[in-house]
Amino acid sequence: MNNENSNHNIQDDPEFKEIWDLAGSYKFKEAEGNDKAWEKFQNAVQPKAKLTVTYSRTRILAYAAVIGLFVLSGIVLFKFNSNSKTLLLVSNNVTMAGEMKELKLADGSIITMNGASNVSYELKADQRRIKLKGQAHFEVAPNKYAPFIIETDKGTITVLGTGFDVIAYPNKELSVSVNHGKVSVENNSKKVILTKGMSAKTNGIQLTAVAMDSTTVQWRGQFLTFKEANVSSVVETIENKYNVSLKIEENSNQKKFNGKFKQSASLKEILEVLNASVGNVEVVNKK
Repeated sequence: MNNENSNHNIQDDPEFKEIWDLAGSYKFKEAEGNDKAWEKFQNAVQPKAKLTVTYSRTRILAYAAVIGLFVLSGIVLFKFNSNSKTLLLVSNNVTMAGEMKELKLADGSIITMNGASNVSYELKADQRRIKLKGQAHFEVAPNKYAPFIIETDKGTITVLGTGFDVIAYPNKELSVSVNHGKVSVENNSKKVILTKGMSAKTNGIQLTAVAMDSTTVQWRGQFLTFKEANVSSVVETIENKYNVSLKIEENSNQKKFNGKFKQSASLKEILEVLNASVGNVEVVNKK
């Protein structure tokens, strides 16, 4: 094996680079938010995954080393399954307490992660599978051939194309709220179908559907906004975002709160406002 092969830079390999560039440069257009958008992406990339190329042992080891670095960095990468020859995109994403992050998937779907959350996903030709711990809002690009499945510790949500919120923190009950479209929520042996304006919540092993209150708390966007919100809802929203447990005065639960905070506001700043308006609120546990 000569030095030239051993020092080969995989970024100079035209076949590898072309596959990588296709994924990085693919742009989803709102007008293509349907099955054709997904098919377009598949057709653009999948043929490249089927190429049969003979590499030296050194080059294979070089590919393996770089791909390993991508995995450790949480960067999206391609896996090539020699059996199914199906393109698979995988990624793992984490937010810190107080952080919010938007993920734009190759199929056009958008995931907005709240603080202290973990989202990993696999995109295949016939399935889009997400694992969630924490809170996220999903805007799912329609694709009747590839259902969008979200797995949590306390239930599974299946959709074809819709917008909804999921709260699935390890220490909280599962909550799913639908902004538009239709979703299926399963917990143990029970299954409920939710449409616009409906929520589903677990209580131990029970799963119930209730009307959604979407007007009092807005946790996405430039601001964290509360409009005539119950203090209990305010406290839960702050707990989710900053990964803490809060304690409030017992008589404060009956009060309503109006306020708007920048997403970059610190927990201390928000608690100072709450203490001045609704009563004593203190941190009892940082998770």
